[in-house]
Amino acid sequence: MSGFQQSPRQPATLAAAWEHHRNGRFPMAESMYRTILKRQPGNVDALRLLGNVLRRTGRAEEAVGLLEKAVRIKGNVADNQMELGSAAAAAGRMDVAVAALQKAIELKPALADAYGRLAHLFLSSFDAAGACRVLEDGLTHCQGDIRLHKAAGDAWLTRGVAEKALEHYRQVLAIQPQAGAPAHADLGSALRVLGRLDEAIEQYDTALSTQRGLPNALAGKAEILESLGRTEDALALIEPAVRTGQQVHPDCALTFARLAKRSKRYEDGLRVIERVTKSPSIPIPYRSMASMAMGELLEAAGDCDRAFESYTEGNRLYQTRFEETGYVRMIDVLLETFSQEAVGDLARSGSTSERPLFILGMPRSGTSLVEQILSSHPDVFGAGELTEIPNLAMGMPDRVAQQGTQDAPVDEFPMGVVQLHADSVARLTSQHLEYLDTMNQADRYVTDKLPNNYLYLGLIWMLFPQARVIHCTRHPVETCFSCFATRLSPVHGYANNLLHTAVAYRQYRRVMGHWKQVLPDLQILDVPYEQVVDDPEHWTRALLEFCDLPWDDACLKFYESKRVTRTASIDQVRQPIYRSSVKRSDKFGHHLDDLRAALADFT
Repeated sequence: MSGFQQSPRQPATLAAAWEHHRNGRFPMAESMYRTILKRQPGNVDALRLLGNVLRRTGRAEEAVGLLEKAVRIKGNVADNQMELGSAAAAAGRMDVAVAALQKAIELKPALADAYGRLAHLFLSSFDAAGACRVLEDGLTHCQGDIRLHKAAGDAWLTRGVAEKALEHYRQVLAIQPQAGAPAHADLGSALRVLGRLDEAIEQYDTALSTQRGLPNALAGKAEILESLGRTEDALALIEPAVRTGQQVHPDCALTFARLAKRSKRYEDGLRVIERVTKSPSIPIPYRSMASMAMGELLEAAGDCDRAFESYTEGNRLYQTRFEETGYVRMIDVLLETFSQEAVGDLARSGSTSERPLFILGMPRSGTSLVEQILSSHPDVFGAGELTEIPNLAMGMPDRVAQQGTQDAPVDEFPMGVVQLHADSVARLTSQHLEYLDTMNQADRYVTDKLPNNYLYLGLIWMLFPQARVIHCTRHPVETCFSCFATRLSPVHGYANNLLHTAVAYRQYRRVMGHWKQVLPDLQILDVPYEQVVDDPEHWTRALLEFCDLPWDDACLKFYESKRVTRTASIDQVRQPIYRSSVKRSDKFGHHLDDLRAALADFT
């Protein structure tokens, strides 16, 4: 927020209100701003500053009304637009927020805060590519701004391009060598994802030498130690940070809970994680994650009734929007666009690249296990869950417009695919291959295990006619319950309600059946999770044969890989295949009766 500079022309009461405001005395400041606005309803400074107070005290919707008035009166002031953007974001009005922040940048291209806030909006909408574009643009206008370099590093890391993240984190320290422990911890995180574990530990140690209890440095180093099979060392590192009698950071508590589960120290894990779930001062997202972690500990300890209660509470705290009618209609439009009659007329790139290897299906269907098996092969780079295909689909109109072709503007996905010409499809293909090169250039395959890429198989078929697709399947009830018992991203808005998971599962089966019918030349291998567990060698051979790869013993010892896994399946991919997740739902008895009924025609 920009401050208010008192001048001879400004009423003294506004200066006095600002003095209260900047010192955090919000009730007094609010009262004075309202008094001013009674006398001068069009006082833009008072409108903006009162809007700021309202946003910061949890009344974002009211703030938006005041700030929209300020913008109507004086819309050519960047600070007014930025404050409106911030309030609209807090009120959940993302379209208004994005438009206002973009206008602020247009009015004042060197306004670093506006780039940071706009990028945060893109990240909260799971558009890491959009956030990266905004921040890179911001750095051309605000060169040397360490906040933007830090934010850009975070965005690139979220996008899965750790090399770019590393560049920005290094810039933070180059510009401000005294940036301190957090900057070194960020470097450690990027290096950890790149698999440069010795360097990552060195950076974490540097951070911890100056800020002994820095949570993300402790958690990051513990993650590395565990990946190296040094679970006891990881526990020894993190345990002092969660001792009774001191404030516990949620990151440390969550890391300890996972390690405690791995070491079968269930009671110790529960004692720590309860300090997070029972603390109202800890942000709701952390309490939700802690409730889910508590559920895992209780389930591992054999108390499935209480575990179900914890999973339910974690999902209650993490309410996301899911509307069944709208979701089904979205699928209707997708399948109508890629109908049997339409696909023959769709443009395809003609690319012969088989480099992207797609591993998809419902979440919790074994995608992480399959990727870990394959990425243990020397010719496969495991990139994890990449959001680039959904980002490409959702941003298709802008991407086509930026290509500078003579194509007419295209509609949003999925309808826009019928308007694409072959040259546009070829350019989109090239952009995606260039993106993969930013992560790895040496290996034959780069995996993308984003589960809901199944929604975009038609687009993938257009971009990469030679691409191989591995479709992971699992028992319907097991799949849906595992989604419910796991903290998934808000993209999976159905996951916090058991019956909503059944709706999503039904539509998933419908979509996959459609692709197999209308895209007969799609190279796809169905991999049933339960059978992989029963006969891992057979299915490892089947996977390698499908990918035309020679046998490598390392694929059967995937759990020895030092590759860092950043998904909910982290525990499963760090130990040999085990059977406890098969028929897991049986332990929850009557709690899942309604789910079983909803899926009866699939079982």
